[in-house]
Amino acid sequence: MRTLKTIILGTFAALAMGTSAFATDLYATTTSTYSEPGKATDWSGFYFGVLGVGTHVYETGCFECSENGFGVAKVFGYNWQSGNVIYGIDKMFVYWPIAQEPDVYKITFQAMARIGTEVTDGVMIYGAAGVGTTRFVDETPWAAYGAIASGVEVAMNDNLRWRTHLQWSRALQYPIANISVGTGIVWGFN
Repeated sequence: MRTLKTIILGTFAALAMGTSAFATDLYATTTSTYSEPGKATDWSGFYFGVLGVGTHVYETGCFECSENGFGVAKVFGYNWQSGNVIYGIDKMFVYWPIAQEPDVYKITFQAMARIGTEVTDGVMIYGAAGVGTTRFVDETPWAAYGAIASGVEVAMNDNLRWRTHLQWSRALQYPIANISVGTGIVWGFN
């Protein structure tokens, strides 16, 4: 009799344990876990980058009176983010070698305020405006300019981004304007 009770109790215990394990498995497979769909990219924080820049410099009123050039830009700045709106300060240093005169090059420093929006996950478009100064190293004076720009940044991963930047600038003292396009890599440190 004792053996029969042990077998019956053991059977019920095994069924009870198996049923609760089955119920747990069923619950785990039928309930969904919360996942954040379309998590937006975090654009906030410091960034640093290197861009190749092509430029077309011309006299205002005489687009044919011009020259083209190529330079390398170092960009750095800081972004703040509020929802899909990104705003920040962007600074740029550009080195412009002059092909016709090997000992002459031009350097440019500029600072811009920029504001943008994340149009889709990992893609930001922005507009910017600012001021800068530039000079040839053959002892010409510094020339101040104003600039407006627009661009796009595409996040390749959490920290690495591809930027394309289009800018128009106008010298304040001289009748000279500049159209430039830069593209390259930006590293974010957020």
